[in-house]
Amino acid sequence: MAQEDTLGLIDMGGGRFCRVKKVTVVCDITDADGNMLERDGFTQSPDSIIELTGAELAGLELPVQAVADKIFNTNEG
Repeated sequence: MAQEDTLGLIDMGGGRFCRVKKVTVVCDITDADGNMLERDGFTQSPDSIIELTGAELAGLELPVQAVADKIFNTNEG
């Protein structure tokens, strides 16, 4: 795996790290008020899945450690 394919290392504690290779987001498409978009009586794009690779996320400032703390139940500080 090439280095540019990873987002970076997330500290899991105890000398263990997690390399982020892909992030998957399940989301609903809404209007500015947060209401699900509808057309002809059907909700549009419920549970849409968006996948981003580490390369696509490279260079972005993300709170990855805070997310990892939730996923892996770690608590720094």
